[in-house]
Amino acid sequence: MTEAIRQCVFRLIEEKSKLPKDVAGDSFKFIGSGHANTIGIIKFMAEIEFEFVMEISELDMVPPEFRIVGGFVASISKNGRSIT
Repeated sequence: MTEAIRQCVFRLIEEKSKLPKDVAGDSFKFIGSGHANTIGIIKFMAEIEFEFVMEISELDMVPPEFRIVGGFVASISKNGRSIT
């Protein structure tokens, strides 16, 4: 499921704006880089929750690693709770 979440994250980021050519994959800081603002993050989280039928807590969003793709994916993969 981790790889599916990672692919979804990159798809959602690129829907907002193309990734820079020098982007380093999992270390890309998508929050704070113009790819996601406050409202964008809420929509982003809703899309992830919908697509993977899961619930993501506000506490999952606290760690600083949440701002980079790899940290975000790891947090969601580890802490996201299935709602099926």
